[in-house]
Amino acid sequence: MSETFDVIVIGAGIVGMSVASALAGRARVAVLERELRPGRQGTARAVSLLRQLHRAPELRQLAADSVPFFTAEHEELAGRTLTRPRGLLILARADQERLLDRIEARLAGSHPLRRLEGRALAERLPVLRPGYACAALSDDRTQDLDVPLMMTLHQTRLEARGGRLFCAAPVSALEWQDGTWRVDSGVGAMRAPVLVNAAGAWAERVARMAGARPIGLRCRRRTVLELEPAGGRDLSELPMMVDADLHFYLKPEGDLLLASPVDETVVPGCAAEPDDLDVTLCLDRIAACFDIELARVRRAWAGLRCYVADGLPVCGWAEDRPGFFWMSGQGATGIQTSPALAELAVSQILGEADDSGLADRLSPRRLRHG
Repeated sequence: MSETFDVIVIGAGIVGMSVASALAGRARVAVLERELRPGRQGTARAVSLLRQLHRAPELRQLAADSVPFFTAEHEELAGRTLTRPRGLLILARADQERLLDRIEARLAGSHPLRRLEGRALAERLPVLRPGYACAALSDDRTQDLDVPLMMTLHQTRLEARGGRLFCAAPVSALEWQDGTWRVDSGVGAMRAPVLVNAAGAWAERVARMAGARPIGLRCRRRTVLELEPAGGRDLSELPMMVDADLHFYLKPEGDLLLASPVDETVVPGCAAEPDDLDVTLCLDRIAACFDIELARVRRAWAGLRCYVADGLPVCGWAEDRPGFFWMSGQGATGIQTSPALAELAVSQILGEADDSGLADRLSPRRLRHG
């Protein structure tokens, strides 16, 4: 006999766990994860910041609505915090200065930035190669996010509120029967009237199993390098550094540096591997911009970012399958918008009012003609 829940969430990345922990205590929730532990794929491979510099107003709203969660004192964390000061610099060469002007103008009304040039820029970024950048935009409000601690918080909260997490539980079949979804997985059969598809790069595969119409999800590979500075040089207080054209970023992480060529190669939904060319491009771009001697590349990896055509997340009920709820397409913003997205999903699943006004704009209905 199968176990019955109110909601089954497929996928224990940051989005799936955020939704599940927010629902737990208000509904009987089970989370199914194909990996041996939660957050092992896209969440574990992400380099995340709490920032507001998003092009789309919907993403800016989600990020802003998520700030209270990130800055709150959560009793489960016993005094530990989810954020740490970091700062962000958007760097521009002389040929990129007009682009920097446009970025500054676009954000002036909602998120004004401080412009640095000449000596002020050199003092803020002493590792910058002389003559490389003519100007930068500085955002001192950007913060690091402690993603492992976020995952610990969600799992602790889920289980304390009676929710269940099942790892090593790949879903093998989905069937709508008598008003509920029957879910066959590596831990047996379960039933629930609501199925939340938070399977990340595997979301379209889950939809096909359920007979739901696809949403045009595309997965893009992002390469990240873990670099060790030579001579034990301490660069931990530097800000996150991003090229104005998004051709690279460099971010301190403890006594190491994380770097990326910000590649977005479309790949099948699978476990991604870094490409040697992307690794070489990243090292070349970092060497051209910064005067930092590297001891070695400690490791390189790749993660997947999934998007639909308009680049916005998909959060809402499928039109063609009862009880099937999409939570997908978060792209590179899934971690920093996950609290607000979870609340938006919970309000719809529980039939509550949407105070954010985002439900229609993020619904899968908008993609019916895509």
